[in-house]
Amino acid sequence: MSAAVQVYAQPDVPADELSDLEAGLRELGLDPATRVLSPRRGVEITWMVLIAFPAQALLAATMDRLGTEAYDALKRLAGRVLRGLRDEAERPARALMLQTTDTGAKIRLEADLPTEAYRTLVDQVLHKTGAGEWRYDRDQERWTVAAAR
Repeated sequence: MSAAVQVYAQPDVPADELSDLEAGLRELGLDPATRVLSPRRGVEITWMVLIAFPAQALLAATMDRLGTEAYDALKRLAGRVLRGLRDEAERPARALMLQTTDTGAKIRLEADLPTEAYRTLVDQVLHKTGAGEWRYDRDQERWTVAAAR
């Protein structure tokens, strides 16, 4: 049985990129339901695609079942989506955001994260109960909660 996930996309995400994302999520054992959001004027959005999921469902559907292959598949999926969503140089870098529906944690995936970031995602973030925006700190080689703005 696959776990249901919600996918929210900005209106400028190409349809073929969304199709690739949905296919990649299905490969991970997830069942995506996608919604393209209405355009928003005057609001700076730092993500292009937000995937909302229950953390335990992701663990059960992917990481525990597939092991190392799941980490590599998630990294490939994030890289493929983010490469397709490159922005103009003057805009801030956008990320693929994962959000757990049970804990409220947001996980920022960037195109060039090391494999170790994906391997430690489960233990350092998904098993935690705290909300907040998690980012991978390359210097510390671990996931940290970003300071509130």
